Amino acid sequence: MKMINPTTYEKGLWAEKFAKLYLRLKRYRFHQSRFKTAVGEIDLITETNDCIVFVEVKMRRSHQQAAYAVTPQQQKRLQNTALVYLQKYPTHKKVRFDVLLVNRHQFPIHLKNVLWSE
Repeated sequence: MKMINPTTYEKGLWAEKFAKLYLRLKRYRFHQSRFKTAVGEIDLITETNDCIVFVEVKMRRSHQQAAYAVTPQQQKRLQNTALVYLQKYPTHKKVRFDVLLVNRHQFPIHLKNVLWSE
């Protein structure tokens, strides 16, 4: 039987499913996965007791490569997409941006409240 290499898209889906399981174990509640707008996409939108959390999931061969994959352009798209979400679903909760760095061979790294400069 021939082994099939997963596509980048399939790897991304796996990483998002893994991230969702990981965050559920940490008692996050889910609003949406893959929230898409004309300005961009947010992988996971979750909630804690006091925050709406926009989560970017990055899977690479190393956590360092995954961290560097969140480019300034992508950060701006995430912020703009979050604004669209908040206009559609207003909240009084605090808003937070997290990044979950995923690697198949290591425990994930959850970077909380990542704020990017202009």
